[in-house]
Amino acid sequence: MTARLADLRERMLLLAAIDPEHQIFGAARHGYELGEPLDADGLHSLEAQFGALPEDYTALLRAFGTPCAGPYYGLEAPHVPEDPQHALQPDPWRAFPAETAWDARLDDGASVLDGTIQLADQGCGGRSLLVLRGPHAGEVWSDWTAEQGTMALEATTVFSWYAQWIDRALLDWIERQAPRIALDGAASANELEGVALAYEIVERTVTAAPQ
Repeated sequence: MTARLADLRERMLLLAAIDPEHQIFGAARHGYELGEPLDADGLHSLEAQFGALPEDYTALLRAFGTPCAGPYYGLEAPHVPEDPQHALQPDPWRAFPAETAWDARLDDGASVLDGTIQLADQGCGGRSLLVLRGPHAGEVWSDWTAEQGTMALEATTVFSWYAQWIDRALLDWIERQAPRIALDGAASANELEGVALAYEIVERTVTAAPQ
């Protein structure tokens, strides 16, 4: 396991420790559980279905398994998303067209979701998709075409997508728990670590913001 993956795993397990009642969005479904790590045979089977997969995605599956805890309601087993117009079957082997409109006019037989697999259900019809083919390969896009909405870049890599979820979850947790911690103090060493990490996230965000 790489240092980056080990750090993500430690932070996810910290979330599990400080959110035992699963109050953070999506936690009640994924329960901060890891899946069965992907082995060589499993990877071969996935690549037979979808073609070559981004290295950081396969590294995540080898370390965490799938389905497992992750953004929104959790990291799903990879599958082809349903086309918003329900008339076409998206083809993961084609290049992703990067059209943002749900009803974009494409070549006959092409889908706006070609070249993608679904990573996560965002709720209310939204999805996170991993691009497999074309100039945007390796990126994660937020897809609301099922609700006649648009598509937009969500993260440049799977690792950054997963890390952004952990950051959002820590900020969600500190927002909920700050009044109690301010009055009574942190209840555990894990909570102290969670407070410190949340502070780092806020400091990093402020520093990166345009002045």
